Amino acid sequence: MTKSKSKFVSILPVIFLFLLLTACSSATSGNDSKDTIESLANNDTDTKETESKEKTEEELLEYEYEPERTFYTKVYELGELMPDDANAETYEAMETVISNEYRKILQEKYNQGFYFSLEGRFDEVTENSEPALTGNITMYLPDDTETQTLEVGTENFDFAAAREKYEQENERQIAQLQKELEEEIARQEQSTNINSYEDAVQILKEELGDTDDAIYPHIFTDLGFVEDTRSYYYINVRQQGEEKSMAIGRVRVYIDNAEIVWE
Repeated sequence: MTKSKSKFVSILPVIFLFLLLTACSSATSGNDSKDTIESLANNDTDTKETESKEKTEEELLEYEYEPERTFYTKVYELGELMPDDANAETYEAMETVISNEYRKILQEKYNQGFYFSLEGRFDEVTENSEPALTGNITMYLPDDTETQTLEVGTENFDFAAAREKYEQENERQIAQLQKELEEEIARQEQSTNINSYEDAVQILKEELGDTDDAIYPHIFTDLGFVEDTRSYYYINVRQQGEEKSMAIGRVRVYIDNAEIVWE
């Protein structure tokens, strides 16, 4: 009996050590499992944040603008650039949108001849505040035959960035259009000046090839001087015949640049 008890006592340390190792192993395994779950959860969060960031930073589609739809109209008679608000507001509205989904729609409508305006853009607001934008864009045809509303949402707007880009484009257009205006005015000033009806007839003779003053193949009749944004001499032209003259047409000879326009 004493010998059995002695053997039992001698194996107790072994059993205790075995139980201790088993407990440690379970604890370690549990921690590893927890760490793995947390790691997967973190990775999933990072992936979602990355995807969201990539979506936010998605490269916006560049619009294809028609060069003739400028912010200003060249008025040669006055030598000035006159604001064309419809084109300026259209550009601003298009650039405010930061969603490619809606940019595609706007490009299509723009190509169809529509003009745009930010709804709430010109509503009365307090000083130094942002425009009272509703998130909608009004789309209309210049002849007022059709008006539509595109619900974009202010979350797809970046008015500040669009305004900055607008200012840059505005400066570029002013410089370009002013240069074109000055060059055209200079060409007009260098062209033949029409100061009288006789000058207008002489220009017509050169146009028709009546270079010999002794021969009169054409008959010119003064229909008067017309004062307009571009003033001109109005002249009736007939071809000289053996028995009677034959009408050719009526013509306007503009005094600003000697341009001849037949009717």
